[in-house]
Amino acid sequence: MPLRSCGIVAAALLCTVRVAPAQNVAAPDSDLSRSVGHWVASGVSFQSRGRAHPFAVDVSRVGDRLRVTVPAELTLAGGKVYLLARAGGGVFRHVDDAGRRVEFSLTSRDHASLLVTGSAGDGRVTWQLTR
Repeated sequence: MPLRSCGIVAAALLCTVRVAPAQNVAAPDSDLSRSVGHWVASGVSFQSRGRAHPFAVDVSRVGDRLRVTVPAELTLAGGKVYLLARAGGGVFRHVDDAGRRVEFSLTSRDHASLLVTGSAGDGRVTWQLTR
């Protein structure tokens, strides 16, 4: 192969290597970054130990996953902290061994929903959240 042709091929490969990773990283990180924060279900409260508690969740990023922390007073069977993996665009999900599912879905810039089901999909509850 002539020396000039090698230079053109090498330049093309370098451009491809530099552009491709940036494109692949930006899209997934966008959903993760937009999800992080304190989310509240406006006007929703629950009773625990004789007191009303507002329903709010804290969402933080752990690598390429989301950590969702629900109020401790809610006493869900699966606990109060869930590590959710990407299930689709703007959707993160955790399913435990008993079949309980926790799913956080971005619906717009400042709106999301949190779905929690009991084992085998029963006891389904969905909260509409805002920041």
